[in-house]
Amino acid sequence: MRKSVRGLGLAAVVVLFASGCAQHRIAISTDPSNAAVTIDEAYIGDSPVVITVPAKAEDSGKLSVRVAKEGYSPTLRVVNKDPAWPEQVQITLQKIEKSADVDVRTGGNANTDVEVHPK
Repeated sequence: MRKSVRGLGLAAVVVLFASGCAQHRIAISTDPSNAAVTIDEAYIGDSPVVITVPAKAEDSGKLSVRVAKEGYSPTLRVVNKDPAWPEQVQITLQKIEKSADVDVRTGGNANTDVEVHPK
């Protein structure tokens, strides 16, 4: 009987020790979804994703999250551990408006030349 109590005590110590080393997870979502998510220059996946905070970020208290999607401006967000890591981060991407330069030249006899140069 005494052996099993000692075993339970050791198991409790192991559980307490392991819980002190808990890894923090953050859900990252974007609007629109399916944007490429990069953490500290390493591609993680397309949003939405759930990441485990890297040890480097745990030490510094800062996490650099970059999201990019074709047709949208890439966005960099620094997430701070203040006082704890957030459970989720929502990032809204800004759509890139397409534009073009237009050259219009008029000549005699009602001739007009139009050139369009997409950007």
